[in-house]
Amino acid sequence: MRIHIDDDVLAALTKQRQDDETPNGTIRRLLGLAPGTRAPRPNEYGALRGLLDAGLVQPGQPVSWPRPRLGIIHTATIDDHGYLDIGGGKRCISPVEAATAVAGYPGSSWSVWRTADGTTLQQLRQRAQLAAVPSEHRRTEPSGWTGALHALVQAGLLQPGQHLTSLSGMSTVCRVTVDSDGLLRTADGQRFATPGRALALVSGTKGNGWHAWRTEHGTSLYQLRAQLHARNHTPPQ
Repeated sequence: MRIHIDDDVLAALTKQRQDDETPNGTIRRLLGLAPGTRAPRPNEYGALRGLLDAGLVQPGQPVSWPRPRLGIIHTATIDDHGYLDIGGGKRCISPVEAATAVAGYPGSSWSVWRTADGTTLQQLRQRAQLAAVPSEHRRTEPSGWTGALHALVQAGLLQPGQHLTSLSGMSTVCRVTVDSDGLLRTADGQRFATPGRALALVSGTKGNGWHAWRTEHGTSLYQLRAQLHARNHTPPQ
């Protein structure tokens, strides 16, 4: 049976959509129905197929969703079609469908599932997207550029080679290194002019990098920038 909906209903349904949730999944959630999974169709691939093709995950690799407050760890296995097998004969086409199936709600989908080393599927997806971009178009800054942290380095509030950390999700710690020119360098050598761009690449999420990145003493870049601002505007004695 087919059900036809008009443009207004489709627009309203789209606004209610969460992450990579299917329209059917959205309707089930809004109606309070239990999350459903369906058998893959012939030649159909799951949302993780791109990660498989990029070699970032492997068929049979386990992923988990730790929920320490509840004392629960959900587990799933990536199959060779890019589906998540959550056990009991249930294969989910996407991380959001898998999260919904095990917890009853979609959660942050790509950000909650992680590999054995703590890397989230969102971070892997970000890497796959970056790898797909030709090197000449990647968002990395060339030699000779100065970054947003250059003034903090010149003022001695940051040191070249100093590490900054940011907590991604519930337990994953992301790290970057401050270069002498004020750029932030990631572990794979990418260099970024602003804290926000570095945060997006390393953690796979968008946010305010000035608040997110912190020194080993827990001081945020925002606080260091405020210190520099206060110092520069202190009236002469």
